[in-house]
Amino acid sequence: MLELPVILIVVLIPALAAVLFIMKFMVPMFVEIFKRTNNELSSLTKMIITISNNLIYYLVLFFFIILGFLVIDTIVKKSKDYRLHKGYLMLKIPLVGPLLNFFQVYKDALQMVYREILKGKLLSKNLKKHCFLIKEPHI
Repeated sequence: MLELPVILIVVLIPALAAVLFIMKFMVPMFVEIFKRTNNELSSLTKMIITISNNLIYYLVLFFFIILGFLVIDTIVKKSKDYRLHKGYLMLKIPLVGPLLNFFQVYKDALQMVYREILKGKLLSKNLKKHCFLIKEPHI
């Protein structure tokens, strides 16, 4: 289950950093430009400006919500019902559910390959047999 945190770190954190940079530094520049032109702003633009102005409060709120989830998860993670419901909900999340299924299939296949190698079988034959997504190169 290590793959999902790695994906989140590699993809999600840079994306959030880019959005935060835009909200904190770029939006205020555009606010100054809009003030000079005296044009009426759309409601979406006003909403983005409001979010940008209150960004620190949203970040603190987001931090405490995540911290709360982590504390609750730590306290009740030994409960079988909690783990069952948590897994069910994670599988229902778009993109996360299919990724978890994908990683589970590969994990199971690689475990079968590992057991066969321990029995003395060839790695290449077992990879062909169990890892159906691994293609042979065309030469």
